[in-house]
Amino acid sequence: MNCLKPEMIVYSWESLILERKVLVTSSTQSLIAPCCEFLRRLILPLILVQAYVPVTSVGTMNVIEAPFPYLVGVHSDLLGLMPWLDYSDIVVVDIDSGSITVPSGRDSGAHAPKSLVNKLKKDVSTIIMKKLDTLVRRPTNLAPYLGMYHVVFNEESEVKEGNLILKLFMKTNMHLMSGKYR
Repeated sequence: MNCLKPEMIVYSWESLILERKVLVTSSTQSLIAPCCEFLRRLILPLILVQAYVPVTSVGTMNVIEAPFPYLVGVHSDLLGLMPWLDYSDIVVVDIDSGSITVPSGRDSGAHAPKSLVNKLKKDVSTIIMKKLDTLVRRPTNLAPYLGMYHVVFNEESEVKEGNLILKLFMKTNMHLMSGKYR
């Protein structure tokens, strides 16, 4: 969960809701499938109609060239095997760099209302910042003089943060389905 920034989460959600191609990439294999699964759950209670391949292998790399929408995870080293790949219609979520690349034609096509996107980014940021406030502890003794902080990992906190974000998006999806946002 910490590997996805608020902008990455919101634009990935928007891309999945609008049935675009979403490619999740990282050089850390163990991050790819959990990030894909988290992104897939952002659209609940809707069902992902795109092709879903949380981790591709060399034999299934051709799925990236598919003409239909998908959510695909791929190790960044494997992308080097396809230098000819055209990214012009693919939303690329790069976990390593903490960036998301949205196709340049995004503004000309359908997209979520800007006010909704901004509200979601703000709400996700708030959830993440609250978590950081509880995780960062300033140890006693010399640490204040050295400017060091100690970050405490708490699995329960990670799950809670992820659930809060998923609940936020589920509520938003329900509002979208009821026609609240236009």
